[in-house]
Amino acid sequence: MTAGGELVNVPLHRHDITIDLSRIEFEARYGVTDRWQAALRIPYERKDQSVAINAIDPATPEEIAAMRRNGDIHHRDESYTGFSDFSLLAQTAFSDLVREHDGLRVGFGTTIPVGRTEEDPWKLGEAGEEHLHIQFGTGTFDPIAEMNYATPVGAGFTANGFVSTRLPVYENDKTYRGSREITAMAGLARAAGPVGLRANYLFFRQGASAWDGERDKNSGLVSHSVMFGASYRVGPTALGVDVRIPVSQRLLADEEDAFEQGVGVMVRVGI
Repeated sequence: MTAGGELVNVPLHRHDITIDLSRIEFEARYGVTDRWQAALRIPYERKDQSVAINAIDPATPEEIAAMRRNGDIHHRDESYTGFSDFSLLAQTAFSDLVREHDGLRVGFGTTIPVGRTEEDPWKLGEAGEEHLHIQFGTGTFDPIAEMNYATPVGAGFTANGFVSTRLPVYENDKTYRGSREITAMAGLARAAGPVGLRANYLFFRQGASAWDGERDKNSGLVSHSVMFGASYRVGPTALGVDVRIPVSQRLLADEEDAFEQGVGVMVRVGI
């Protein structure tokens, strides 16, 4: 696209996009009965997007400028902040189910659609209008469920497993239906006084989302990671740090844009 808005042919080039995600999540629990409690999770996110235009074939400065103008329609060097969808769950726990001193916690509930959503970016892009693929929610109440099991295995170690899912079932008022997601984790943890250490394997599957019934080309991912963490308890307060290292990933459709996850760092404070 020229400075005057006319379409021009440009050499083959690539858009390299980096998104750094920072997330703070507050969780509050309230005991409703001796067996049941309500849990509310409130996440706040910052998403920093940076874009680089790299010419694959030789290009003049004018052609590179045209590439940048076209790219600015789709993605820009910008930062976005806001609340993501809240989660509200009913939780209960059981003990000594399979073996002595084991524990199972289950929860189910719904997301609360407070996160900002966008208009269909594919339709806006086809019309040559500026748009945004980054969203902070689905705009729908999505059923969620989770299960966490832990059992001692000797020598001070505890084996644990965790599964959670989010299942959007309908479109929002902008014709978007979110991805169905499942997360599974298994690992070992060991506590020595106030210090705790843990190592986990993490599986994540994000299904395809859709706009107006059509598959979102930038959705659908299966990834495998490992996580290592440590915590320290001071009285009723626990401080923890976890590092997630990607091992492998694949996209669910060959025509999707290439996407690569980076290393993630998580800081926890429990009171």
